[in-house]
Amino acid sequence: MCGMIISIFTLHCKNIVTDMDISKSFLKKFLTRIVFIATFGFATTINIPADYSTIQAGIDASSDGDIVLVAEGTYVENINYNGKNIVVGSLYLTTSDTSYISSTIIDGNQSGSVVTFDSGENATAVLSGFTVINGYGGNGGGIFCNNSSPSLTNISVRGNSASNNGGGLYLDSSNPSLVNVTITNNTPVGNGGGVYCYDYSNPTFTNVTISNNSAPTGTGGGIFCVSSSPSLTNVTLTNNSCSNNGGGVYLDSSNPSLVNCILWNDAPDELYINNNASVAATYSNIQGGWEGEGNINADPNFVNTLPAFPMDYGLQLDSPCIDAGTADLDQDGTDDITDYLGAAPDMQLYHDGSNSYITNATGALKIATESSGIAVTIGH
Repeated sequence: MCGMIISIFTLHCKNIVTDMDISKSFLKKFLTRIVFIATFGFATTINIPADYSTIQAGIDASSDGDIVLVAEGTYVENINYNGKNIVVGSLYLTTSDTSYISSTIIDGNQSGSVVTFDSGENATAVLSGFTVINGYGGNGGGIFCNNSSPSLTNISVRGNSASNNGGGLYLDSSNPSLVNVTITNNTPVGNGGGVYCYDYSNPTFTNVTISNNSAPTGTGGGIFCVSSSPSLTNVTLTNNSCSNNGGGVYLDSSNPSLVNCILWNDAPDELYINNNASVAATYSNIQGGWEGEGNINADPNFVNTLPAFPMDYGLQLDSPCIDAGTADLDQDGTDDITDYLGAAPDMQLYHDGSNSYITNATGALKIATESSGIAVTIGH
């Protein structure tokens, strides 16, 4: 199956490409369709609302490995994967059109956590291409994870609240993967405005923006961690706040790692260390300074942080964070990022150069358009 797809792709490219002058737009759209077939070709696809009127009804009708594909629109409901390792995705999943992320909304209607993973779901339980809003739960207004490790990709979690902890996300003994995620404007009564990590939760954050979250009576405006060690790569934490300690990140008996990150303008502080916690930060811009190779302490010069206009935490051309990151993310002497503009990757979200790095919901496809030819990898 995979060999056939690669052959079809190669033949198609030969017919339309001259001297490797490849259109990135074409590649992204074409390859998204290929990887969708390669990865999910033998799964059952349940279409919402064509087959069922609600996302939860589609989940209930699904089996492990199935896809619940959701048309754009607003779905006022609270969904629970109920232990099913399935893909729930908007049409972003099949088209790579990012407009579907903002136009496909799951609205929790202040009736509990918007999305729940609490039955041992693993990394093949995927939520991709949605905006998650208006949740109100005891813990985790937007997304609640307990003893589960789902994959959360290309989603926005905003405007959620909790009566206890974790306005945006609550993680208890869970290790989810977050890729291309925005967590903003979430508020709990307790701790962890954006994310609450508890009891050996070790999530990975890649290309994530955590901004404008607050814990007005608690700690950890952006991220709150107790006995947890998240990994942050190309993450921006900014404009988060709390009443006590850890406006950006609060750490208690936790040991996170940060690479190519920006922590700026969080109040009252960026990082708060308690009970033998530690931070391994490299090639990151941390306000007030932090020890570590490649770290800086300089205004990142975001595009726009004025409340009267849409927030844009991209970097202006004169930002000191441009070309200031590292391609060797794990510091093993081998570059993990090979396709970027400039002398080095930027701190902040990953931006590619003339090459294109595309991942589908399960990270199954890498396409590199290099001068030597086309490299296609399907599978892990």
